[in-house]
Amino acid sequence: MVRGVFMDYDELVARLEQSGNNTRCNDLKAWLEDAGFNLKQGKGNHFVITHPQIDGFTTGSFDCGHGTNKPVKKPYITKILNHIVKRYEEEIRNYLESKK
Repeated sequence: MVRGVFMDYDELVARLEQSGNNTRCNDLKAWLEDAGFNLKQGKGNHFVITHPQIDGFTTGSFDCGHGTNKPVKKPYITKILNHIVKRYEEEIRNYLESKK
């Protein structure tokens, strides 16, 4: 994905749903950042996810594995999709609409 290109909610969901075991860490980080999420480096190659404009959302996380821009394991992507993106659909849609 090219940074700075607008992505709407449905495109974000489609990318996450279609991602297999080959989604690179940098791509996932870019998709989440474009949707307004903040990413903070945790221990090792873990990243902590927050979103300042979603009330009630505390944090999520994922692991980028060892090495440079490794693929993110599918269970992390599934968790982000189901427990964060779909759960906070309205808030993420509103955020993305405000960025148009």
